[in-house]
Amino acid sequence: AVNGPHKTAAEPVCITLSAKSVESITVGTFGDVDATAVPFGTQVNDSWAEHLYTAQEIGKACTIERISFAHKSGNPITTKEIKIYLAETTKTDYADKSWTAEEDLVLVYSDTDIIIGEQEWETFELDTPFEYSGEKNLAVVVAKSSDETSGLLFWYCDEIANSVFVASETSEYPTATTQSAPYNKRPAIRFSWVTGDAPEPTKPAAPVVSAEAISDVAVRLSWAS
Repeated sequence: AVNGPHKTAAEPVCITLSAKSVESITVGTFGDVDATAVPFGTQVNDSWAEHLYTAQEIGKACTIERISFAHKSGNPITTKEIKIYLAETTKTDYADKSWTAEEDLVLVYSDTDIIIGEQEWETFELDTPFEYSGEKNLAVVVAKSSDETSGLLFWYCDEIANSVFVASETSEYPTATTQSAPYNKRPAIRFSWVTGDAPEPTKPAAPVVSAEAISDVAVRLSWAS
């Protein structure tokens, strides 16, 4: 039995049923390979990193509401600011050492004073959900600014040539003249979203109560719900 507030016969009970659930797509098997410093530069104060995930890896169209990176080891740091941008792209690698055009990026997350390195999965709840078509590859750009440096390491999903593009020690969006370099190790990543609609709370109708005098001092009450 569950103890709770007493309800009279005429007091309806409000019941809420939730059909919401979280779905996710993870690129990379957590913990199956070595670690790397991406999704952002950890041994510098400011960095930009662009990572490429293919339409085949993501597998379908979805509305991305959360992005998570798999933290492996290293002491936590407090970042001054983290921004995350997304863009669908026809790029297949960064061998040409070119960043996705800034005007093509969608800012989906921005926050300050964030502690990184305390959770197994560092999850960012997007300010703006991103409608991914499932038809093109997806570029994930992370900008980090911090007064601290750290040896933070994250799991990477596999090693693909020129699948990550990194610029360090810059607070502005990188350009062709920025000191940048392509790498081969993308961070393992999880894209998540909430599905289902929670119905409105249901409120049963109050029972119908009738009274019948059975003596000068007694009344018989009856009701039907």
